[in-house]
Amino acid sequence: MMRLSSYALAGSVCIGLVEALRGSALLQPAKTSQCLSIIAVADFPDIDMLEYDSSHTIKYDDEEEFLCELNDGHLTPIHGSKEQFKRLRSLLNGGDLVSAESTIEMNGVDLPFGIINVQKGYGTRSRWARKLDLENSNSFNATNELEKKVLVVSVTDVNGLHPDSPELISDKIFGTFGDAMTVKRQLAACSFGKFQLTNAYSIDLSEYLSAPGVVEVDIPVSLYDGDRNVIREAAVSAIQDKLGLTMPGPFDHVMFILEGCYNNDCNWGAYAFVNSYLSVYKGNSYKYVGVAMHEIGHNLNLAHSRGLGGYGFDNTCTMGSALYSDDVGAMCYNPAKNFQLAKSGNGAWYKDNPTDTHVWNSGTTGGTHWSGKIIGIADYNNNPDHYPIVVKIESGSPQDVFIGFNRVKDANRDAKDAINKVTIVQAGADGLGYSQSFLHATLNEGESYVISDWRGSGLDLMISANEIILDLDSSYASVSVAFGAVAIRGALPTLPPLLAPISSLINAPSLFPTPHSFLASHFCGDLVCNSDENKWTCDIDCAEKEFLTTYEFDSGSKGNMFSLKAMRDVQISSLMINAMSRGIGEVKVYTRKGSYIGMEGFLREWELIYDNPSVIHLRRGERTVLGEFENKVLITKDTTQSFYVTSTNGLVYKKGEKEASVFTSDNSLIVYEGIGTLDEFGTRIAPRIWNGVILYDVVDDPTMYQCGDGHCGSRESSLTCASDCIMKTLETTFDFDSGSNGNMFTVKAVRDVSIYALDINAMTGLGDVKVLTRSGSYQGHESRPSDWKVVYERRMVTLNDRGKATELGDFDEVVHISSGSSQSFYVWAQNSIVYKKGSSEGKPFAGDSSLIFYEGIGVRDYFGPYISPRVWSGAIRYETSVM
Repeated sequence: MMRLSSYALAGSVCIGLVEALRGSALLQPAKTSQCLSIIAVADFPDIDMLEYDSSHTIKYDDEEEFLCELNDGHLTPIHGSKEQFKRLRSLLNGGDLVSAESTIEMNGVDLPFGIINVQKGYGTRSRWARKLDLENSNSFNATNELEKKVLVVSVTDVNGLHPDSPELISDKIFGTFGDAMTVKRQLAACSFGKFQLTNAYSIDLSEYLSAPGVVEVDIPVSLYDGDRNVIREAAVSAIQDKLGLTMPGPFDHVMFILEGCYNNDCNWGAYAFVNSYLSVYKGNSYKYVGVAMHEIGHNLNLAHSRGLGGYGFDNTCTMGSALYSDDVGAMCYNPAKNFQLAKSGNGAWYKDNPTDTHVWNSGTTGGTHWSGKIIGIADYNNNPDHYPIVVKIESGSPQDVFIGFNRVKDANRDAKDAINKVTIVQAGADGLGYSQSFLHATLNEGESYVISDWRGSGLDLMISANEIILDLDSSYASVSVAFGAVAIRGALPTLPPLLAPISSLINAPSLFPTPHSFLASHFCGDLVCNSDENKWTCDIDCAEKEFLTTYEFDSGSKGNMFSLKAMRDVQISSLMINAMSRGIGEVKVYTRKGSYIGMEGFLREWELIYDNPSVIHLRRGERTVLGEFENKVLITKDTTQSFYVTSTNGLVYKKGEKEASVFTSDNSLIVYEGIGTLDEFGTRIAPRIWNGVILYDVVDDPTMYQCGDGHCGSRESSLTCASDCIMKTLETTFDFDSGSNGNMFTVKAVRDVSIYALDINAMTGLGDVKVLTRSGSYQGHESRPSDWKVVYERRMVTLNDRGKATELGDFDEVVHISSGSSQSFYVWAQNSIVYKKGSSEGKPFAGDSSLIFYEGIGVRDYFGPYISPRVWSGAIRYETSVM
């Protein structure tokens, strides 16, 4: 039998558990020994629930769950041990078990021990399976192949909890009222028009629609009920009853929107049925284009995408790490997913030309070789030479290797990692079905990746990124693959470590950990307020800091008391809270020096620093902003300050382990577990962990720097302290591993500065040198000389040996940069300059208390093709001005 969790409500304050519906017919136990089909359910995490381990790798259980489809179409969870589910997931990811199409021999709803026998369904196609595209059709002239009919269901629970307005939901999904960043637009962009969401249906729904594409339903279930299956089944029943049809009816996809989730199993932001039509979203998750792309991807039988070495998410793919934003979401899929979308029955997104995908079989004896150019998905419609978007390397098993080019522009402009790099991905099911993919390497130009003992031959398979060209008209990566004796390692400039055989890579530890930084030391602009910085010397790192305790909650009341300890001088400017209920209410914030213990019931021992009767409280799990305190709270180093927050709408918080024990900290503050209070200065409940965000500035004494100490302090300038503030030099690096005729890069001023010269790292000899500059970024101006201003031009400059600084002398015109502004430079040398390959274009590489220097690009010829990312090698000479 299904086991329902129970919860209880006490007045308007959720302190304990509320009793769930019992005897519900919404979820029934299986009455047969075999399910009509097995439905796989794949989650995507709630951003507020993500955890990171000590290496900053995301920890999240993204394993699929499974439901049994009964003869009447109802669904019930399948029971089994951890090992049984592991075997079932292996069958799913290997292509043997197809969600919504296959079934298995079972005992009721319990998985069998030992071998799991997969069978086709009973012969009747599951109503939960997604609709098939027209068979054997490569044409996209038929409207029903292009357009996918989507119904959005807004669900209101028995307590009246409902999502956003139907108009807003319609706008965020379809762009009905002008929203420019929607899942409809992004799916059309990534598929190049071959997958277009529509709310134009084949039946008349006008009497049911609250907004275009959106129908509202009420369910007789509370969102406080502990089982999401009960809530989902109630919502499906409600929409079927309202429309008088059985889902999916005429719809290709049905999206259910919930106001939120309020139990101990709420770490999901959205989930979807695999190879089906249904997806469910809580809170704001439906607004996030990347999340909706991810869930519809599951509907299309796409599995999750894991990061390097199998850890974390693949940040080059929407099936890995979606972008949690309602206005940033332009990211498509990785090479393995693109191959599947090109070859499977999902409308064949990438099948305009036979060469859109390429399969290469290396054979088993070595001595074979393939080379060619590949393009990124973003350039699919700009491919006159018909280069492939993905190359599949056949392994002789279902686990194959896929090569792509992660071109970051247009439909893929918001991809977060491996920007403009060659990516290497492994996936199973021959690339044709549901299979989790694993990112194995990302290559800059000149880098290679080696798989040892390829196909059990004892020989290496080497994949090399020989050239990466980023042009406005034609961008591509030139790639070669060599098996066995052809792979002459000495011919390649760089080599990563040898890898284990591909069969052992799935659960192997990462051999390519992401570096935290390439910086030799801390600097202003690294987003960490270091010990020698404060809000005056580096406001970008030390002012308006946000310190999140947690937004996980399991109980609540009217108030919370907690203590902070400062590890340096800080000034608390405001708080954000986690409210119990939405609406207008009064919030008070009290504070006192020292601990609250012993002062819990004494109002006179506290100072009221905030009292607002009109605070707009958001739903649980969202940040309710209070606004800035009238008098900020100064906490000096090594002292303790306590706070007491109350709200008429109630607060939610997390049960703790031990009152006054450390819960969390950053490099400035320590937060201790505290207490809840039922009323203002009333009955106390301990231990409880305050949910919220602390906003603060680091205000260590700004007079600590004195003129003559060699540090240009925040109250010094070239006018007030010439010895500290003129003839300053920021050196990036003089290391190098490649070169060309030029470099473009950007700097950002932390304070007002004037750049008057550069030292460069060039090829020795005599040659012409130019330095050009422009305000803001160089991106979008790489090929436009008219957008730049020449500030230095000399003929026949004597250039020192590589690795040694060549001082150019003063510019013809000093470049002034105001605090907070960016300036770009283009250094060109006739004899060529040398530089260092970077990790990510636009990433901070070096800096001091006045300037931040970012990775840029190499440029061939004069405003010619460019290579990314590249780190300019040299030194910037400047002086500071009065801020």
